[in-house]
Amino acid sequence: MCGRFVQAAAPGAYVKPLSLQGELFGEVSDTQIERYNVAPSTGVWVLTSEEGGARSQTLRWGWEPHWAKGGRPPAINARAETLWTSKYWATVRHHRLIVPADGWYEWVAAEGKQPYYIHAADKAQLYFAAVGLFPTQTRAEQDDDGFAIVTGAADAGLLDIHDRRPLVLSPAVATEWLDNATPPERIEEIVALSGLASDALTWHRVGKSVGNVKNQGQALIAAIA
Repeated sequence: MCGRFVQAAAPGAYVKPLSLQGELFGEVSDTQIERYNVAPSTGVWVLTSEEGGARSQTLRWGWEPHWAKGGRPPAINARAETLWTSKYWATVRHHRLIVPADGWYEWVAAEGKQPYYIHAADKAQLYFAAVGLFPTQTRAEQDDDGFAIVTGAADAGLLDIHDRRPLVLSPAVATEWLDNATPPERIEEIVALSGLASDALTWHRVGKSVGNVKNQGQALIAAIA
């Protein structure tokens, strides 16, 4: 986890539940994104932390430090357990962003790699905590820009689907995550404690066509028997 997710609503709809502090830089469209199969290495609409507010922009999903280039593919997930201690994340652990989403997919090997779609039980927007490098008012776009979604251990019923899950934040906590004024100890607390509990989520089987990154459309999240 997390290797594929859904970002279908309009940026304006994702921003509305947030209580962003300061100015929101960049364009926020009211046109639906309609991406039902967001894959790694592609550009994703995100909200990044910014002095004096937050920024709306598109950022590549995947990041690696300069000394790791040429080895494995860029990491798409950052484990919460090692975010503060691993050398890999030293450059980006304090550069925060959120990835708005409608839900994400997991594959259950015991069921013949059966994909499931996981989303909020009340169908509300989700906000994945993430870290990365990105343009700001004082930093121009660079080749090594990108992000990784913070993940933690799954709990309760979600363990039947996968043992890992994205760090899903409520709108209020997502606002804290973006705010550069949030104290470091609170950020560490968010990583440790503030992920949305699995009882606030629901999930169902979906068709295996989601396995092909070329496939898109609302049919991908439709429940199957």
